[in-house]
Amino acid sequence: MSEIIFKAVVMGLALAMLPGPAFFVLLQTSIKNGIRSAMAFDIGILVADIIYILVAYLFYAEVQNLAGQKDYLTLAGGIIFAIFGISFFVNIRMKHKKSKPKEEKPKQYKKEGSYWVLFLKGLLLNGFNPFVIFYWLGVITFGSDEVDAEGNQMLWFLTIILITFFSIDALKILGAKSLQRFITPKFLKNLNRFIGVVFIIFGIASIVIGARGLM
Repeated sequence: MSEIIFKAVVMGLALAMLPGPAFFVLLQTSIKNGIRSAMAFDIGILVADIIYILVAYLFYAEVQNLAGQKDYLTLAGGIIFAIFGISFFVNIRMKHKKSKPKEEKPKQYKKEGSYWVLFLKGLLLNGFNPFVIFYWLGVITFGSDEVDAEGNQMLWFLTIILITFFSIDALKILGAKSLQRFITPKFLKNLNRFIGVVFIIFGIASIVIGARGLM
């Protein structure tokens, strides 16, 4: 059992530290909107993971067959993420046009939207990532070779991965929040640009991977 826990914790740590688009949006949400808002966003990510785990576990054979359509899903997901990235730059430009020149001073940032909106944002952001379902399919395939799939060991294996993942995300949220007093409007603008670039690069890479697979 201790070996199962160790392997699950390692996989949870690896998942939490992957520098994907959701990673940077989570930090941005914590800095700009606060801990509770970031937690709502992160719970949305977690729920999307749980849904994908259930799909991959309950419909294992069907999901394996879906792997044959992976290139189409990767291509579609890449287009969606590229559009997300472009939207960050569009929002920056729109806010810049609306804002009037004024003396720059420390500012208290208001929470944007309700917790439910942020929850849905996390859910959809992770849900649109075509690699998530195949990641969990790989985890379950790996887990079935390592643990007793017919007993409770697989359930414990997946639960420990998710608990580790969420715990590390909570630490990231708290760490990012502690930096809020140093944050300026210019920093947030540059952060939005950086996140937009991450989305676009991730999207283009996915489009290229999907297109190559279809050739």
